[in-house]
Amino acid sequence: MFTNKRIKMRAVLFFVAVTQIVYIYAEDCPTNNVHTDCTHLQCTSEYHRECVNHVCTCNPNQGSYCTHTVNCTSNVYLPACWLGWHCVNQGCRCGGSFGK
Repeated sequence: MFTNKRIKMRAVLFFVAVTQIVYIYAEDCPTNNVHTDCTHLQCTSEYHRECVNHVCTCNPNQGSYCTHTVNCTSNVYLPACWLGWHCVNQGCRCGGSFGK
């Protein structure tokens, strides 16, 4: 019985270690260098590539200061965003679930 618990504990620790490694390598923009990390992302002419919270994203070319999401959703000068506007780090961001 003792060895059974030991095996289970090792399996749990192994699973936790693998999960952490996968989480680290799963970041879309791990070095925050948009030119090397985000080459897979294509943005339309109204947007430019940017790393936000280690995630590659397309952000509007126009400046879009915000304090809350409503500042973005009510801004008629921002281009269309099918995934919904969010306010992140005082800038309007299109899509994702990282908004205020």
